[in-house]
Amino acid sequence: MNVLVLGGYGLIGDAVIGRLLRDGHHVTGLGRDVQDAGRRRPAVRWIAADMSKLLAAEDWLPVVAGMDAVVNAAGALQDGPRDRLDAVHRGSVVALVAACEQAGVHRFAQISAIGADLASANPFFSTKAQGDQAVARAW
Repeated sequence: MNVLVLGGYGLIGDAVIGRLLRDGHHVTGLGRDVQDAGRRRPAVRWIAADMSKLLAAEDWLPVVAGMDAVVNAAGALQDGPRDRLDAVHRGSVVALVAACEQAGVHRFAQISAIGADLASANPFFSTKAQGDQAVARAW
């Protein structure tokens, strides 16, 4: 299978990529800073992109084209100069789900966080839950 892994150079994403490669899958990783990831995992095709800027299905369509599955292991811990929780956890995931539906990608694994809850006052947990909800509604 052709599998897209978001956040593929993080702790969880790298473990997912390792397993997918061992199982013989073709893996594409997406992240902001992929230069080091390319050195660590040269068998992976890396796409440099900032999820917080991929907020429409049309932004994701070229990325998911030809994919059989998507694994979202991406996340941000807090809002800051490089991270926008709502964009990474909710907005980009909503757009990605729509792109997957349009492109016929029916396998989607959403790796979230313990404590993700729509009612949480903590922006990390509430935005994670909103992204989870977008995935759950689609399939």
